[in-house]
Amino acid sequence: MVKRNLYLALFSMFLAPLLPIAVHGAEGNSHVPHPKESPSQPNILWIYIEDTNDWMSCYGDTVIKTPNIDQLASEGIRFDRAYMTSGVCSPTRSAVITGMYQTSIGAHEHYSSFSVWRGNEMEDWEPNHIGVKTVPEIMHGMNMMAGDFDRDYVIAARDRCDFTIVRIRLDTTDRYKYIRNFMTDKPYMQPNYRSGSELMKFMRDQYEADKLNELEAQFFSDERPAEEFYDLWEDPEETNNRVHSINRKHAIAFANHRALDPGYGRQRSLS
Repeated sequence: MVKRNLYLALFSMFLAPLLPIAVHGAEGNSHVPHPKESPSQPNILWIYIEDTNDWMSCYGDTVIKTPNIDQLASEGIRFDRAYMTSGVCSPTRSAVITGMYQTSIGAHEHYSSFSVWRGNEMEDWEPNHIGVKTVPEIMHGMNMMAGDFDRDYVIAARDRCDFTIVRIRLDTTDRYKYIRNFMTDKPYMQPNYRSGSELMKFMRDQYEADKLNELEAQFFSDERPAEEFYDLWEDPEETNNRVHSINRKHAIAFANHRALDPGYGRQRSLS
């Protein structure tokens, strides 16, 4: 499933002391930038982390100690609610680099460079040459620092990741998350890049030994539901699918989410 992934954008002034070293060590190199700092144009260090989670002290974790990241968080800006356009690394990178949804530029499927991956033959694949121009006129992104910035909901997607085949679209608001699974015959635990890990082997052994509870065993089902709808306030772990809820509040919210315009980049109000 596409879950909330960590997207740390911690702004800091630590870059300034490093600039003299970088410039001195690359004299004569025209490719080395020479930024000028001013009150209107400060130097910004942007730290982008992928393939991780929020197991960090500054996010409340009591096991993992991350003093350096904690310092950046305390002296910069920490985002507590941030989202990715995809739950896979390369489609997300494509979206970040271009400022466009990966599904709009044909970059939504992840292919590794391996011809064989854990015994699975990978098909031949040629990279897309789409010639996307990253100019503000065609970007789907919005200026988060603008005074009039407002977003009612966010859109994300999950598609093929090497030999793991899925097609998922979702929208998330402050309270609810709606998920549309187009390939219901593709189980949650279909073969994936983690299948050979000790954790995944242990989980499957527990399932086959009938040692998982009802909720845990759902992830080993042969199918997945066509639709999922979660109340993130009451159910942050997303374990109670409210698609068929008789609660009027949830039913109205479900209908609103279901009716959202699927055209990526076109925003409208939920009210």
